[in-house]
Amino acid sequence: MVTLKDIAVKAGVSKATVSNVLNGNLTKVSPCKAKEIQDLIAEYGYVPNQTARSLSNKSSRIISLIVYADCDRNVLADPYISLFAGELLRQLQKRGYFGMIRATNDYADILQNLNAWNVQGVIFFGTLDKDIREIQDRAGIPFVFTDSYSSVRRINNVGIDDYRGGMIAAEHLAERGHRRLALFAPGVETGSDLDKQRIAGFAFALSKYGVALPDSHVMLAEPRRADVMARSLLDLPGVTGVFVTADIAAIELMQALKRLGVGVPGDMSVVGFDDIPMARLVTPGLTTIRQDITQKARIAVEILERRLDAPSCPNESAILDVALVSRESVGYV
Repeated sequence: MVTLKDIAVKAGVSKATVSNVLNGNLTKVSPCKAKEIQDLIAEYGYVPNQTARSLSNKSSRIISLIVYADCDRNVLADPYISLFAGELLRQLQKRGYFGMIRATNDYADILQNLNAWNVQGVIFFGTLDKDIREIQDRAGIPFVFTDSYSSVRRINNVGIDDYRGGMIAAEHLAERGHRRLALFAPGVETGSDLDKQRIAGFAFALSKYGVALPDSHVMLAEPRRADVMARSLLDLPGVTGVFVTADIAAIELMQALKRLGVGVPGDMSVVGFDDIPMARLVTPGLTTIRQDITQKARIAVEILERRLDAPSCPNESAILDVALVSRESVGYV
């Protein structure tokens, strides 16, 4: 059986250099030498002994992905969560880590079990401010938040400019003549800071056009309740456009409007958020605010890896830009 030492001898390098290539740490290896090592690994069919690597490194190389969600539902049925989780797993695998996904609505239970699971680091999805301080105090291992807003000044977090996303949605609708608008958001009643930012940006941009967004026009986007959403929208007099802060809810709303005989964009214009693949596959194509999910996952893993290598390094916060993707779901008034 070919060993790591055999590959190192054939490549004329140290075992540490081969290990770096296996773990995706290519900054310490020239591109030519890295390719030579990768070719030798493929040629000789070398398979690393992950158990031995973990024991020798005194680490499991397990990264836990924690999603705050109702444990009674399938969180991966949400297209955004499944896309982001998939990208995180891909980025982790490239670096020689193993991803473990866990859904919870009880962080105390999760924090208590992290050591028992032999987890090396954690990436948290969309944690609310009220839970962040407890996690900071009790986690005990490196971690990164994603899509989180917090009063805690120094946290490791990767997010997007949600406020600007709301502004872009409002400006696009206003520039096409829409003046009576509504907004649906999954986090209206849960206190989601992410949705609060999108709502605030949307309302601010409308105010520049002299357009108000009444509280009665900001409503909960309920999963699997698209028909209720559609009827609530039609009960608002004169509304010609709606911003929905998640693509999947926007798509469900468009389908419900169609069942009620309401044309999109002829009778009602719709803007979503995220730009999931389904947004370009539905008819009409969904105009949406795009975030780069691949970039977000890559940066989250890079920040976590820096924390794993140097736990005392300064905290990092990255806010990524968003952009309008104009399709057919928004018309002119």
